[in-house]
Amino acid sequence: MTEFAGKRLFTDEEVMHACDISMDSLRKLITWKAAVPAQAGGGRSRVRLWKSSQIARICVASRIANSGFSLRMAHTMAYALPLDDMLSLYDLDLLDKISESAEERNKFIGIDFFSPEELLIFPHESRIGHVLIVNNKYVYTDALGSIATMWGVIDWEANRLVVRKRLEQFYWGKVANNLDAHPRRTGVDDIDPSSLLVTVLGESGADEEGKAYWAKLWDGPDLVPYAIYGVNNYGFSTLVINLYIGLQVMLRRLLGLPYRIAECQTEFEEAEQSDMGVEPDYSI
Repeated sequence: MTEFAGKRLFTDEEVMHACDISMDSLRKLITWKAAVPAQAGGGRSRVRLWKSSQIARICVASRIANSGFSLRMAHTMAYALPLDDMLSLYDLDLLDKISESAEERNKFIGIDFFSPEELLIFPHESRIGHVLIVNNKYVYTDALGSIATMWGVIDWEANRLVVRKRLEQFYWGKVANNLDAHPRRTGVDDIDPSSLLVTVLGESGADEEGKAYWAKLWDGPDLVPYAIYGVNNYGFSTLVINLYIGLQVMLRRLLGLPYRIAECQTEFEEAEQSDMGVEPDYSI
């Protein structure tokens, strides 16, 4: 880790270790301008460096790709879904500013990311950061801190993610609504949009094609509910990707702190009854 102008910066090697991503995949993201480092490499003693906010987005792409999607589609989901709000919880520079009090900061986050003690990491339905792929097609997320809502449809024939919201629009969630300084830029502002396999079809306004597309979807025989309450939904075929698991591992690795992922249901239940299982208090 390197510090520059008060920010923590990390090398390619630290990014690969934290995100479980190979150098080949990281280079592809850089080549596509799907990931733009804070400091480019090259030249004498000039090492490529990354901010934690950039690493969090790479971590999301890696976790989705490791679930079976192409790296390009995983990268698309990382920027086309409304993850900006949720990912701010894993931005070290932002966490440093939330509160000088470790107790208040940890209360806001819900987990003590900075504790030198071993952190037990486990699935928890109330924690935001799930991506659900329903019927191998419909893409949901609860990243705004509420029930999992559908934000896109995978068009496998065209190899595109069809979304109904503009990518450059920031969607406020529990985190941003309670921070003094709201983000002014979305993640997609920092990459080349042509790197995304995305088609935007609005479901209202002047986008007639979009309105027809979504109206047919909502009224058709293959209708999936607008919102899925929890991950054990209605018996549909569902792939659940726990982004927050990978993001917690990412932070602990970047900070060089110990962690352990719970291995059985008993550990999950015991953890849920401990302070680590308390849902974050966003009212601070």
